[in-house]
Amino acid sequence: MVAQEAVDAPGRLPDGGRLSRWRAPVLLFVCLFVLFGLTSSRGFMCVDPEASTIEAWQLVATGAPWLDDADPSVPENRWVHRAPNGHLTADRMAGSVALAVPGYLLLGTGGKAGEFSAVPAGLAAAFLTAGTGVLMMLALRRRCGPGLATAAAVAFALGTPTWSVSADAPWTHTVTQFGLAGAALGLARRNYWLTGVFLAVAMTGRPHVALVAAVVGLGMSWSVRRLRPALEVGLPCLGGLAALVVWNRWMFGVWTVSTPGYRGHAAAAVGGTPVSAGLSSMHDRLVNLMGFLVSPDRGLLVWTPLVLVLVPLAVRNRRDLPAWSVWLALGGVAYTLVQLQMDVFMGGDWFYGYRLGLELVTCLAPAFALSLLRAGPTTRAVVAALAGAQVAVIALGARADVPYVGSAQVWRANSFLVALGRDPGAGAALLVLCVVMGVLAARLSTRVAAQPAPGPDGYGRGPETTTARTEL
Repeated sequence: MVAQEAVDAPGRLPDGGRLSRWRAPVLLFVCLFVLFGLTSSRGFMCVDPEASTIEAWQLVATGAPWLDDADPSVPENRWVHRAPNGHLTADRMAGSVALAVPGYLLLGTGGKAGEFSAVPAGLAAAFLTAGTGVLMMLALRRRCGPGLATAAAVAFALGTPTWSVSADAPWTHTVTQFGLAGAALGLARRNYWLTGVFLAVAMTGRPHVALVAAVVGLGMSWSVRRLRPALEVGLPCLGGLAALVVWNRWMFGVWTVSTPGYRGHAAAAVGGTPVSAGLSSMHDRLVNLMGFLVSPDRGLLVWTPLVLVLVPLAVRNRRDLPAWSVWLALGGVAYTLVQLQMDVFMGGDWFYGYRLGLELVTCLAPAFALSLLRAGPTTRAVVAALAGAQVAVIALGARADVPYVGSAQVWRANSFLVALGRDPGAGAALLVLCVVMGVLAARLSTRVAAQPAPGPDGYGRGPETTTARTEL
């Protein structure tokens, strides 16, 4: 009993009952949703989420998803083409279509010529992404305490392209990030069924999230020396894949977990011969990896320099991290390596920041936040300053629906610098925001109690009863 009290001490919530416990998550959700809703897409939209929006609009307006007799107000889109079943469809994943449907159900579609609107879809994406931020906070709160958990969730939601991409429109990443954050919550609570359900949701956005599910399920089974985690994670995921196959059969007329347009990408990743001409050699793949990391406009390390500080910190304190956070991070790495085998790092045109690294950032976020429990004051100050800077940089581009840098210029230009040149006054104001956010984050971090010594299992290995103590 003493060991249980010691381990749970840093994450203990103040007394005050159920209402007090849920006040902070509700407030965080409202704040994120209002901010995301104000900056979500109103008109201009990249062709990828636009195709999902068209499909969702059509489904609600007519009761059928096919675009054979599309409304004249529906914009032309390169993802709209004839499916194997002969219908004209938008070749998009089920999850990104489904997430936009509630927006049109609640706000209406008009259903008449000239009344197509992307606003309900953008608001639906904002709603789901606000939920993603709250799920991340809840996943961290018991171990980190409410202060650090909230600060980490805000930095994750506002200081990465989660804001400028996932919260802007119905991208596939909107769904995957929500599912991965929910999986983190399930893992933190040792609820593997819940973990599997959320991962199944994530796979409706990008089916190869199944790699994350495999690493997490098998990894946790190895850590606790029991089969239960793998089974409880795996069964809902298999059900999710089955539902995806049924959807694709109905929508496109083919039995597949992927859409017809992506079947070649998946086969290329498995066979080792990428469908993209730019990935035909080992040199091309190395360049692709470097582009993913350091391209001026799409590099993960360019937009999220916190990774450079937090990766060494997490590696150094890896034996103090709960097992689930380690396996989730490794699952994100596995997913990303396969993603880079499937397609080039640019991720298309006309969005602010990167998008193909969003799943990796989501999987790494819990380990990063938990590693801060062992950080010294200097490291925390650096992290706070960088987090504030990232929020300011993302905010400058997330607030407007304008195209910045296309895929042809990602090695020569940077969207933030383009946006700053267009509106230097806003850049100066956001610099002040950066300083304020950094100071607030630093003050929050000093309130976090020192993390107790890890249990005897380190990663969470050993009997499951012992793992419960160290993982919570």
